[in-house]
Amino acid sequence: MIVEDYEDTRAILRALLTYHNYEVVEEQTAEAMLEHLDEAGPDAIVLDLRLPGMDGCAALRQLRDQGFAKPVFLFSEYFDLHTEALRNCHPDGLFHKSNGPLPLFEAIHKSLPQNHFGKSVAS
Repeated sequence: MIVEDYEDTRAILRALLTYHNYEVVEEQTAEAMLEHLDEAGPDAIVLDLRLPGMDGCAALRQLRDQGFAKPVFLFSEYFDLHTEALRNCHPDGLFHKSNGPLPLFEAIHKSLPQNHFGKSVAS
């Protein structure tokens, strides 16, 4: 699941993940993600840090409080502005958008179980 308010960023991540046979569910806000979480049943979540409404760290804390134990990665440009919030956030990985999506993709791929074709299956 990709939780990102900018369509261009979602499109880049969607293209990369679907090219590698991942199923992608997208939301534009943390509130929408939390509302559709059970229905979507994601194997991993990519969260932007700065979202309209609830930010990515607050959403991650709520996910963990609800028992979501699967990987959650933060993909953002604004880590330096939110260092205090990040101390209490504990994502499975922090990835700067300026480094491009490949380091994030590699972390997603490594964190998910492999299917019989050797490619990960994710939502």
